[in-house]
Amino acid sequence: MASRRTTVMSVLLVAGSLCAGTASASAGVARGNTETVPRLAAGAAIEAKDISAVQTISPDDGWAVGSYCASSCTTSPVEQGLILHWNGELWSKVASPNPSAASDYLSAVAADSTSDAWAVGTTDNSNGQADTLALQWNGKSWLQVVSPSPGKYGSVLDGVAAVSGTDAWAVGYDLTSTSQDTLVLRWNGRTWSKVTSPSPGASVNYLYAVSAASADDAWAAGIYLNKAGDNQTMLMHWNGTAWSKVSSPDPGKSGSVISAVTAVSATDAWAVGNYCTTSGCVGDPPDKTLILHWNGKLWSKVASPNPGYANTLDAVSAYSTTGAWAVGSYDTKPGGNPEILLLRWNGKAWSRVTSPAERNNYLIAISAASAKDAWAAGSVLLRWNGAWSVVG
Repeated sequence: MASRRTTVMSVLLVAGSLCAGTASASAGVARGNTETVPRLAAGAAIEAKDISAVQTISPDDGWAVGSYCASSCTTSPVEQGLILHWNGELWSKVASPNPSAASDYLSAVAADSTSDAWAVGTTDNSNGQADTLALQWNGKSWLQVVSPSPGKYGSVLDGVAAVSGTDAWAVGYDLTSTSQDTLVLRWNGRTWSKVTSPSPGASVNYLYAVSAASADDAWAAGIYLNKAGDNQTMLMHWNGTAWSKVSSPDPGKSGSVISAVTAVSATDAWAVGNYCTTSGCVGDPPDKTLILHWNGKLWSKVASPNPGYANTLDAVSAYSTTGAWAVGSYDTKPGGNPEILLLRWNGKAWSRVTSPAERNNYLIAISAASAKDAWAAGSVLLRWNGAWSVVG
């Protein structure tokens, strides 16, 4: 199974998001119906779910977001944003705004405290185009907060990072008549505003993730298309004053992708994705996992396992300089079913870790609060407390 972000079309993707289980035009990447069934509180059952992100705050406090079909994905494809909360014993659905009558989707979640969290994604407007969607948790309820949608043909948010109650970042991209440009928004405690960001590609520039180590140290990750039409890694840094593109390895023969980034400190950050080893990265290519490390001066490629034919990493989370997790999937053969790929950093090397329900499953999200507290989400929901177990 190729990464959901391996192949990026150079055509403009203007339509709104679709029901869980189909490709999302507004996000520009495939969103499979994960059908994750966590241990939900009574009355919180949902027909079809697509969990796209998870945030661990403590062993008894966590968030997961995505979307679900309000009635039937087949007969009434109305997609609504999904927010689940973990209280240490079970997951429960929490009420959240769904401003669109057609489709709302939450792509990312971040929390800096038990009473301050953000969930971002897209909402379809009356023209069927995607507008940015930003929801804030105030400790009691989720409320929609106005967020800019500067793209003439749509604006999408795919990543969010919460630094404090008066400082947060959200990233994605804008759709214009001729290109897709990076989009960076900043929260100052009162309003979201657009911040200037580089778009090195002539036609396609995506930001998928953002992570902040402090108010003046943040990273945004994604891809852009070069003149040959191949994906190139894109890592941008915030130094407290401006965003700038930082040089990053592109090992792929015909494309490299960065799907996620996590910042531990000014001298320690990770970025993950995949790269193509053959010409023409289409279909089920023999991708290799890509892990890059920032040491305060430069990004360098770090060796990582590749157990299958097509290997990809979609998310990464670090809780210390000697502890990090990366998740994704791999295929055992061309056209094969996905298998869970779970990697751990021990301060010296990345190694593969076995997990429950590995066959015919995949992971696209990871959040680690400590060495004994982590969650991974995808087609299954896994919890780490020293050992991985399936929840639900």
